Amino acid sequence: MAVTLVSTGVQFPNATIQTTAANDIGVGQAWIAVSRTAGTTYTNSTGKPISIGIRSQGGNAILYVSGVIAARSSINNASNYIGAVAPPGATYYIQAGAPVYNWAELRA
Repeated sequence: MAVTLVSTGVQFPNATIQTTAANDIGVGQAWIAVSRTAGTTYTNSTGKPISIGIRSQGGNAILYVSGVIAARSSINNASNYIGAVAPPGATYYIQAGAPVYNWAELRA
């Protein structure tokens, strides 16, 4: 079955269209580099889920979302890549045993 992407969602062969909700992750959002500090708590106040991507160097890196460990990496002497989704209103922060080099978020 072939489907076609249209401006309002996905069109199926029988011409029905599954619309994309305006608050779906990725809709009206883009990846942006943000300046964040390890150990500082941030809040997703966008009204939509956001995706978080982080790279740190060596040591432990733990990403918390709403107080729950959402991702963890423990690679010494190498880059740690972790990510998670933070729902609207959720808090998030990283606990890192080494510097955070890149932090990007898929957000509006």
